[in-house]
Amino acid sequence: MKLPRWTVYPALALLAAMLVLAFPHPQEDVHRGAARASRRAAVEADARATAPEPADESVDGAAAAPAEDPAVGDADAAPAPRTR
Repeated sequence: MKLPRWTVYPALALLAAMLVLAFPHPQEDVHRGAARASRRAAVEADARATAPEPADESVDGAAAAPAEDPAVGDADAAPAPRTR
């Protein structure tokens, strides 16, 4: 089978395109700075979480703890029986 001489040029163009596409080209990094921003956010969140509480007026801590409600009941008490 004989091919016409002009068919060589499209084949060469395909080979040239594959050669150009085989080499990586520089691209913009869309995630640039994401790790730094994440670290800064974590440090800021940690700083907010560990910030000292405002000083309380009480010396012995009695006013700081809420009073227990006697109507709530004992935590060790048996649960109420189920009814249908």
